[in-house]
Amino acid sequence: MRLANRVLFHACFLSPIRRNFYARDSSSLFSGFWCGLCSVSSMSELDRTASSNDLPRLRPIPIAGDGRCLFRAVTHGVYWRLGKPSPNQSLQKCLADELRSKVADEFVQRRQETEWFLEGDFDHYVNKIRQPHVWGGEPELIMCSHVLRMPITVYMCTDGNKVPKIIAEYGQEYGKMGSICVLYHGYGHYDALQPPLVKSYKVF
Repeated sequence: MRLANRVLFHACFLSPIRRNFYARDSSSLFSGFWCGLCSVSSMSELDRTASSNDLPRLRPIPIAGDGRCLFRAVTHGVYWRLGKPSPNQSLQKCLADELRSKVADEFVQRRQETEWFLEGDFDHYVNKIRQPHVWGGEPELIMCSHVLRMPITVYMCTDGNKVPKIIAEYGQEYGKMGSICVLYHGYGHYDALQPPLVKSYKVF
């Protein structure tokens, strides 16, 4: 599933489903994420954000190309937003697989909204994306933004330019600052992009 071969949709075009995204099983690997997200203040608490003026300061973080690259890259972004160090490879893999599962569930929850832009049969697509070796693309990024309730920005180096440019933004309804940043390479692979150092969110 290649981003370049899809029509770019913005997550804000999909009407959000009002429900509690944080009522998760306490045994979940993501339980720390949900607790952290519930206790953060508004986006304005960020000291800096990765805007177009900060592009040269975004630092690419290589991600393993094992079919989980999109989910691994997003997981990195969540940790940085919460002021945590990057997860190790083992934890990263577990978190990526759990995020993938939640994304698949989100497709099912939003079937009426998403079925029209998925390729082929909906049930087959969702069952396939649950497999750990299957690449994720734009639809999965949209669902990631809903699952995490965070904005996600996709960068790509275009026209031989070594400085990445924004090619897509999702989840703008969840705020426009402190976006999770990923780098798309144009052949199905995503790396993480670490933004300039930011202050952690304040806890209530």
